[in-house]
Amino acid sequence: MLPFLLQWLRDLFSALLSSDPPIPHPTEIPPLTSEGYETLFLQLTEGVACGWQRSQLLDRLGVRQHDPWFVAWLQRYGKNLLRQSPQSLNRNFAEQMVRLGNLGCGELGEISASLGRRLLAMGDRQAQTQSAPTPLAQTLESDNPLELFDYGVNLYKLGELEGALSLWRNALEHQPNFSEAHNACGVVHYALRQWPEALGCFDQVTVAEPDFSLGYFNRGHVYLELAQLEAAIADFTAVIRQDPDLHYYSYLRRGLAHLHRGQSTEALADFNQAIALQPTLPEGYQGRGMVHYALSDPEAAIAAFTTALKADPNSHDAYHHRALAWQALGRYRTAIEDLTEAILLHPNFYQAYYNRGNSYLELGDWGKAIANYKEALALKPGYVLAHNGRGVALTALGQYEAALKDFQTALELEPDFWPAWANRGWTMYASPSLGPTVALQNWETALNELQQTQRERALALGTLAHYSGLAFAQVAQNQPTQARPLLERAIAAFQRSLEWLQDQPGLETTYLQVITDLIVSYQRTGSILNTKNNLNIALLILNQLQLNSQSLAQKRHLLHQFRGLYQLKVEQLSQALDPKQRLQALELAEERKNLLIESQLNPHWTGQAIPSPNAVQMNRLLNPETAMIHWQISPASITVFILLQDQPPILLSGHYDQRLGLQRWWERWSKQWETHRQRSGNPEENQQWFHDLWPQLAELAKLLDIASILDRLPPEIVQLILVPHQELHLLPLHLAINHPQFDHPPYEIAYLPSVQIGLDLVDPDQSPGKSGELPLLTVAGTGSELGAVGLEVTVVQQYFASRPLEPGQGTRSQVLAALEEPVQIFHFAGESFWNGTLAAESGLRLGDGTILSLTDLQGLTTPVPALVCLSGHSLHFPADFELELEGLALPTFFLKRGTMDVVVSLWPGTEGSTMLLMGRFYEALKQSTTPAIALSQAQQWLKTLTYGQLLQHYNQLLSHLQDASPRCLEQLKLARDLTQEKAQRQGESFSPYEHPYYWGGFILLGLPY
Repeated sequence: MLPFLLQWLRDLFSALLSSDPPIPHPTEIPPLTSEGYETLFLQLTEGVACGWQRSQLLDRLGVRQHDPWFVAWLQRYGKNLLRQSPQSLNRNFAEQMVRLGNLGCGELGEISASLGRRLLAMGDRQAQTQSAPTPLAQTLESDNPLELFDYGVNLYKLGELEGALSLWRNALEHQPNFSEAHNACGVVHYALRQWPEALGCFDQVTVAEPDFSLGYFNRGHVYLELAQLEAAIADFTAVIRQDPDLHYYSYLRRGLAHLHRGQSTEALADFNQAIALQPTLPEGYQGRGMVHYALSDPEAAIAAFTTALKADPNSHDAYHHRALAWQALGRYRTAIEDLTEAILLHPNFYQAYYNRGNSYLELGDWGKAIANYKEALALKPGYVLAHNGRGVALTALGQYEAALKDFQTALELEPDFWPAWANRGWTMYASPSLGPTVALQNWETALNELQQTQRERALALGTLAHYSGLAFAQVAQNQPTQARPLLERAIAAFQRSLEWLQDQPGLETTYLQVITDLIVSYQRTGSILNTKNNLNIALLILNQLQLNSQSLAQKRHLLHQFRGLYQLKVEQLSQALDPKQRLQALELAEERKNLLIESQLNPHWTGQAIPSPNAVQMNRLLNPETAMIHWQISPASITVFILLQDQPPILLSGHYDQRLGLQRWWERWSKQWETHRQRSGNPEENQQWFHDLWPQLAELAKLLDIASILDRLPPEIVQLILVPHQELHLLPLHLAINHPQFDHPPYEIAYLPSVQIGLDLVDPDQSPGKSGELPLLTVAGTGSELGAVGLEVTVVQQYFASRPLEPGQGTRSQVLAALEEPVQIFHFAGESFWNGTLAAESGLRLGDGTILSLTDLQGLTTPVPALVCLSGHSLHFPADFELELEGLALPTFFLKRGTMDVVVSLWPGTEGSTMLLMGRFYEALKQSTTPAIALSQAQQWLKTLTYGQLLQHYNQLLSHLQDASPRCLEQLKLARDLTQEKAQRQGESFSPYEHPYYWGGFILLGLPY
């Protein structure tokens, strides 16, 4: 050990004293040709093989050790090396690449070593799947069929398939019923993909020797390749009856045949049998995952593939299939991680590059999508799927000519590849030089060209006609004077699409997508009868699909995917002249809302409908001073139900342009909010959302026709219960209603995810504002600054007897244990969030950085607190965001479990304003005010708070919190001093928190009284 340490110190000492020449700038290093870099790299590896040390290596490299072009060349060279077959791998060269990197020559050496290790790993995996080669036997002259057979086996092991086949045929000439020889010939034909010949050989085996199970086993594989699935199942069943030694693989293969036939139940049973026989092997779990994926149950598929990966961490197929399941959930970033692992394990895996491109495409990262499609095409030239995907990405970038070239290439390779025809039409539609007319011509040409194609004929023709209809419908939006004839042409195209899709097994969901667009078009033209008839047909098909669903995940998926059909039904009923049908519209809207909530938040949901209130029961939430506004958004319009005590619902029906305007407004709002949340480097971009907040909400109020809603409210109404729908759950509707443009006193407003949840809360004796001292649990999680949340909980704790969990104490297990104890108020200061793509991953970010998820909270066994306050709650709208829930996951969960009131923010305010608002909220709550009124008073107080009043407030806090931690007191003093400085500059009468950004994001879910 000592000599090594001394040598290391000597080297370090020399390095400190050496005077190396300055490193040249990259632009000062003239690049070599590719041949020149290859020659130099080979010299380096040869030198390493001869025993070069680091000094010799650096001498030979010279200035090239700083050459960025050399690094770029090596990366390209390495990709080509990784694309070679494992059989042609030069192991010595790979080892030399690793040693070169270990000598230390910067980035060049790191890349060399990494490539070398990956090449060696490829070789190791190949070696594990191949037996040692058998020495080449001498030429054999024999009439003995057994000798000929054995000699053929030796040639087969050497890969000389034709020679082996010749010898086995010779053996059969001497012994025609030689079953092993027939079987061996069939194996060679199978390897050469000569299916009829292989089938003939295995037929001979089963005829000559009916008990020879290997013949049935191998013939089953040929039937699988020929997609003769029933015959394959019969052969594997025969093997299962005859040969226990082949049970495991026969169950696997039979399960695969059942899966391809769409017999999911039988397939799952076979894969489970395989797992029972060999629980430590991965293939059964992979098969199980494929069945769950086919059943639209991606969560179960992911669990199965994860188990397969535990059994075989190097299975690139398992990573690939799991990535497809992540994609089905909309988890594209997670899918990319799995696809990257698959590529590292199998660098020639072109399908993984293609699917990684698809994930980037869904995320809107067009550049990376194109790069992955390019890699897939480099590995498999002529891969039409990659040409098609790259064309879509290029279209998104506005590179229409390049996109059209990709689609043209795909069609030259496969003229009946209909997705290229379909996507080329949208590229033409978007291109300024081509436009909708050319796009429609493209789709019509495709319909004529593909009439005779047998591959996916119904889907191809149905989709192309569907796209034509969508194009006419979109053009109608921009040409209002021609809207009627354009919509009629859209209707004709949709009907044409349905004719091809009708009664086609497996295309029911595609049929429903098209008929939904047809119904919307009929709605836009005012064709009530056609709307009603087609809607009834669609709902019959949807209900049948749900009845036939083989998993709860599939039921959930259908419920979410086609919720628009029931929304259209609500709209149709709301427009009826019969008052009973108008009541049915409200009740159906509420029923579907509760069903969606139940399916998403109840882990024990069985797929059944749940009780939902009628209009009379809804009236229990109302009083002379309280009204309810219940929104319903369909693909065609927006319907508003206004409920007043003991009166029939007032209905306000919208129109398609209103719905389209809200959709565009929402897309702009969410994009601007996400930019603001991420705090880009552009100060103007950071401030845009802040400055545009009031104007944006004024536009929202106009889109929702808030003025007409307010006109229907009697003057005695002072409280509103808002029941939003879809994206309205994520918007500050209270600010749009109490907007300064309207001349009315501010309403006290509370939100409910559904009326049923409100009815479950009608029990005023449990309200936390009705008693004196309340046990309060405070938890300080993470925020942008840990001290700020600590100060917030310190301020909150002064009003009620409390059990605090400080930042260092609030671990996942500690918080769950604290919530299992009786508590009336739970205040979480820090980041909590709703994952709109996967509800179960919504949660609270604790002080140690871990997540207390919705799944964790669902495991609580004791009653939940009566009041929950998540002061740092926020909503994120990432690129893979999907709006799946009827209501915010965390607040709705607490309400369904019995919490009376939940306070959350739609966006987090500043740390100082949040602390002030929460303190005032609890001060009002202490005075036996209801939570809804307490929040309203706190918001009004913060809005009008002047610098002078704020200074007095800070001094009061400092006097009341003398026992607080030194850090909290220091923060309070700092805040007071900063306020004093600002007051001197702007005046003590200035209100720093007047803007709704500081207080307007906070809402209360519960009842307003």
